[in-house]
Amino acid sequence: MRGLSLGLSLGVGVACGLIGCSAGKVSGPGGGIRPPNAGSSSVGVGGQGGSPVTVVTGGTGSELGVTPNQMVDAGPDVMVDAGDCATLSVATVELVPTVNLLVDTSGSMFQQPAPFWTPLYNALMDPTNSIVKQLQASTRFGFTSYTGVGDSTDDAATYKCPILQSVPYALNNYDAINKLYGGIAATYNSQAWETPTHAAIDAAAADLLAFKGTPVGPKFILLVTDGNPDTCWAKNPQCGQDAAIKSAQAAYAQGIVTYVLGIGSVLSKDAAAQGCQTGRCGVDYLQDMANAGTGQPVEPYADKDQQYQYSACIAHSPTKALTATYAATAGGGKAPYYTVDGKGTASDVAPLLTAIKNALVQTRSCTFAMTATLPTGMITGVKITTNAAKGKFSYNGNPLTYSDPNGWTLSADQTGITLSGTACDSWKTAGGTLTGSFPCEVTFDPVPPPEPPR
Repeated sequence: MRGLSLGLSLGVGVACGLIGCSAGKVSGPGGGIRPPNAGSSSVGVGGQGGSPVTVVTGGTGSELGVTPNQMVDAGPDVMVDAGDCATLSVATVELVPTVNLLVDTSGSMFQQPAPFWTPLYNALMDPTNSIVKQLQASTRFGFTSYTGVGDSTDDAATYKCPILQSVPYALNNYDAINKLYGGIAATYNSQAWETPTHAAIDAAAADLLAFKGTPVGPKFILLVTDGNPDTCWAKNPQCGQDAAIKSAQAAYAQGIVTYVLGIGSVLSKDAAAQGCQTGRCGVDYLQDMANAGTGQPVEPYADKDQQYQYSACIAHSPTKALTATYAATAGGGKAPYYTVDGKGTASDVAPLLTAIKNALVQTRSCTFAMTATLPTGMITGVKITTNAAKGKFSYNGNPLTYSDPNGWTLSADQTGITLSGTACDSWKTAGGTLTGSFPCEVTFDPVPPPEPPR
């Protein structure tokens, strides 16, 4: 079938929370079927005298304001004779993000003065209130811990780098992640476990690229680290900033966004405590990583930092030179990064929960696929073919303009709608109600519907 006329209204995200609202279905009064004329493939849906059909994405929120992706029948499908039009049930599917929880397993995570391993584990994995427990039905989580281990010398032959432990991506992945993550602390043996962040990001990005979720959704890395990085070719000192920035930029170029959470010693104003002797350290490094991970310009090294180019991490590197891309002049980006500066105690769990939520809310999609249940009972995807601009949408009661930087557009593949600018920002952080309608003169082609998320 081609050129179906479409009269439908959308109400998306009623009472939605943080990430991944449920997909729902509401059928409204429409019109009677108008059979196509002989030799014609056109069917009128929602035309003269017909009321629009409604679609809702929403549902019951959890403690974190998160709703599992599930189909919710909000009422019977009612056929109403309107002369020209047929009832059409429509539903939307919010894209499911895939997130690699990339956790620094360096020795400082377990050591005084701020051993953050336990409060971070509780924030991510507590069986009742943790991030993974609350979001596992709406986010495909994977997990990777990373470190490097060598003897007391700097002999590269004895340096095992990177050492990675990982759990593959899946919805409802709490148990698998907890089984691995929960056992790591018991293996710590007081060695100086290192922080090869560049190698960890490279591995996480390759893993994400290889993963084929259904339906395909956005992919992210949440990097949680308590230290400035070293490299797999020079474990001392912590001078691996350029390599880490390069890896984050390479991941972004492949469509993978990296968000950064800094905890513990990386936030110290004491360079010796940070283990970072040259270059941009501490919060400056976190800002550079946040910029690199989101495609923003990275601050160039100032004159006072030029000695960084002769550090062990550069001198012993495969290229013997800086490899990341830096802004031509001073003035890097201002991408958000997240920090929790505590003592590594139970009191840090609550701020960690907040910081991780604030990072992960950015993984929420502003694009919604559309499906329709035809009068025959067949469920089909919907590709708008003409007159998309005639659609009228409002977000929380405020009208949105088609093709406006802060309004809505038809998604790139024409099978859904995408919120833009401030509308998208508000949706990610607060959810809400998106309502609108396409009149009968809007036509569409049936396309395969999106598969249930898995």
